[in-house]
Formats: sequence, C-alpha cells, structure tokens
Amino acid sequence: MASARKTLASILNRLATGDATRHKSAGNRASTLGEILACPKCGGMLQFDRRRIGCESCGSRFPYLHGTPVLLPDPNARPITHEGKLQRWEGYHACVTSLIDSLSPHHIVLDIGAGNRDISDERIIRLDVIKTPFVDVIGDAHRLPFRDGSIDVILASAVWEHLRNPFLAAQEVSRVLRPGGQVCVDCNFVFPFHGYPAVYFNCSKEGLRELFSGFDEIAAEVASWQKPSYAVEALLTEYLARFRYETPQELAFVNLIHDLGKYPIREFDRRFSEDDSARIAAGVTFLGLKPPSAADPVIGRPLLKHYSKSRELRAQFPNPHVLLNTVHPERFSTLLQWARKNSAAIIGFVEWEKGMKPFSRRLRAE
Repeated sequence: MASARKTLASILNRLATGDATRHKSAGNRASTLGEILACPKCGGMLQFDRRRIGCESCGSRFPYLHGTPVLLPDPNARPITHEGKLQRWEGYHACVTSLIDSLSPHHIVLDIGAGNRDISDERIIRLDVIKTPFVDVIGDAHRLPFRDGSIDVILASAVWEHLRNPFLAAQEVSRVLRPGGQVCVDCNFVFPFHGYPAVYFNCSKEGLRELFSGFDEIAAEVASWQKPSYAVEALLTEYLARFRYETPQELAFVNLIHDLGKYPIREFDRRFSEDDSARIAAGVTFLGLKPPSAADPVIGRPLLKHYSKSRELRAQFPNPHVLLNTVHPERFSTLLQWARKNSAAIIGFVEWEKGMKPFSRRLRAE
C-alpha cells in the first residue's frame, strides 16, 4: 500500500513539474476565437478577411452571416429549422455555473448546440448549426471547426439525440478537447420525438458510456430536470396533443389524464433510487475526462504540485483533474473549486494564472 502511494506521488510530481520545454509550450495558448478555428473540411488553418474565410490547405471558402463565421462542411446544405420558436436561455444550471466559476480567465468552453443562450462570459463559445442572435460560430458537431486539443470544456445539452451519427460527434469532441479537458453531455432517453430537424437516437446511461468510451468516466447520472416525472409529463402531453378522441369512453380517458395534473408529480421523484430513476428518466447525463498530459494540465502545474504534497487534498479529491464531478449542485466539489478559494496558499498558482492571456470569443484581438 505504501509502495502504491509512493508511485502515485511520483506520477503526480512528474505531472506537476514537467520540464523547461513543456513549461514554455504551456503558456502558448490561444487568446482569441480566430486562433483556434479550423477548416471543417480538412482541418487546415484559416485566414479571415472582412468578406470571406479561406482555408490555407484545401482552398475552401466560407462566408459570414451577419458577422458570424459559417464553418459548415457543406455551406450549401439545406438550412435546418426548428419546429417551434427557440426559447431564450440566460445562464446555465447550477452545476455548470459552478464549473464555469471555478475556471481561469484563459480557459475555453465550447457549448455545442447553444441555440438561443444569452451569456456574456467571453470564455464560452456558442456553436449551433443555425444562426441566432447569440451564436458565435455556425458549425456542425459531426465536424467541429476547431483545432485539435484547443478546448478545455465541452458542454452539450439536448443535442446528442438530434445527431445523425452520434459516435462520429463523440470522436470530434475527443479530438478538439485538450488532454485533461472535460465533456458534459446529456441526451434524451424516455422522451417523445421532436424536431431539430429530428430525433435520431435517444440514449440510456449505458449508451452514453459507449459513445464516450474513450473518456475516463466521472459520472453517468440523472439530473433533477431529467427525473421520471419529466418523462411522464412529456409523454402524456404529447399523447394528448396527438390523440383524437371520438367516443365518450375516449373522452373520459382524456379527462383522467388531465386529472393527473393535480398531483405533485415532481415531489414523487424522490421515491426513486438513482438506478430506478435511470430506467425511466427523461434524459441522462455523462461527465467524462480526456486523459491528462504532463505537458499542459488544465488545472495548472502549481496546483497539481501542491496537491501531490497534500495527503488531505488527495483524500478529498481522488482525481485532481476533474472539473465537474456531478450534475447535483449540492455535491459539487473539485480541486479547482477548492483552489479558487485558497489560491493564496498555492505557491505559483496566482502567477500561473496571470501569465496566461485571458481568452475572448472575439474573432480577432482588438
């Protein structure tokens, strides 16, 4: 046991220290959106002028739409439309907000399928296949227009069920994530068909695990907004919207379903265990970590070195690289969050952050 602890401490120390060459490369991070965008056809570097975007490798040209880069593999593809008006969102669920609050100014977050999310944080890049007032890049999850290893965190909410090839999109997530980066993706499970433009694959926890099998699993959970009550409500709402009753018996049945609304169904979710809830949940969430590298740990070498020397921290945070450990806000606890509250006690941590250029989702530096 003592030998195993020494081995772990040795590995953490190597990750924390690195060498001079690695230290130099670690600071070479992008500070603007234009630095990390890539050709969606060949992955080549892009050149931006006021009218068009050009690939240096394959010569492809891409347009802007009202100032937003359109980086689709096939810019001439038929436009995708929603079956209804997009809801405007401000901010995120509490667990994701806690994650974002723990990140440094230079960290980069990609929100796939961000749609109408109104968020002012310059570190968050909002990507969708359609233009909204809040989208920063128009692109396709099947061919993300970003350079390899350029993103620290990827979020995707209510997107994966709408992808024609979710396995390919999961591979793209792995490609563009930095080693030690994290993915937080959810998917419908027991939920009606709906358009954007269609639902192709609903998914269980086991399905998400298979899709993201190349990641170290942090958690596969049912969030509070994915509990069985939401599945029951969504199915019955769709049932009533599509059912065309004709007989007195059918009308009585419809009224019976309406009567269910008088019960506090959300409160009943607490009567399900986590495992039972996952069997009939409206959706499920997967949190995964791309294996970290010694060259440029997302949490920074000063913090990792401090962690390697603290038995208390190693006991409290078994995996120091985890950025979001759960979708349940009351259980959120990560080393980086701890560091945010105790940065003065970590030798070199404040200096490490100050040495990194803050990221801005603007196309170019102003």
